Amino acid sequence: MNTTMRNRTTSAMVIGLMIGVLTALQTGQAGADFLYQFDFGPGPVQTGWTGVSGSTLYGGSNTYGWATAVDGRDRGSGSGPYPDMARDFALGAGTFRVNVPNKTYTVTYWAQDYSYNVPVETLSAEGVVRATFGSIVQHVMWTGSFDVAVTDGRLGLVQSRVTVEGVMVR
Repeated sequence: MNTTMRNRTTSAMVIGLMIGVLTALQTGQAGADFLYQFDFGPGPVQTGWTGVSGSTLYGGSNTYGWATAVDGRDRGSGSGPYPDMARDFALGAGTFRVNVPNKTYTVTYWAQDYSYNVPVETLSAEGVVRATFGSIVQHVMWTGSFDVAVTDGRLGLVQSRVTVEGVMVR
């Protein structure tokens, strides 16, 4: 693959923000705990997670989804504790939204691409850059967490050029 094609492919990977599956677990008590797990991309959905394809759009009766449609890639295999989550991703810059109760959440994410090195990219939440990825080496999963306060009933995650495989929101 020539450099121009690789750069275009890498640029297209701007959003691997695979925020997999929506699962809400409530304790039924005041201050209920919620867990949202999203697995982005066209491949198999990680057990216990909610699959989100590039055409899952936010709005109307959809309480989670992309602001606009994105593409997706399935690399055919993944590894680690969440292999199905790790094998595919949404592709292209975009904003993912999910309705949540107002409170502070911890967002944990996984990022990588099994086929290409990924250039410097960012992941933002509620309008603030929360993660900057240096050159992510292929076949190496990078993970991190950050806290974010939601005050408008909707968590917004924006990926610039990120190959995020999955996200948990607690």
